[in-house]
Amino acid sequence: MNDNQRFKNWYSNIPDDRRIALRDRIIQECRIATTDVFYNWYRGRTAIPPLAKAVIESIASEKIFES
Repeated sequence: MNDNQRFKNWYSNIPDDRRIALRDRIIQECRIATTDVFYNWYRGRTAIPPLAKAVIESIASEKIFES
């Protein structure tokens, strides 16, 4: 399983009522310009940068990625 798959697995298991708020927080704290980048990570189209991985894990309060 690669990092994008791990991210997708984590994000897909978030309850619906929290998912959009977490997406928006990830976009803001990772300083992503558009939701397209977020969904490219989610769909595995582009790699998640190491600094963004750290931010995502901080928001999630759990280890998601192996690297």
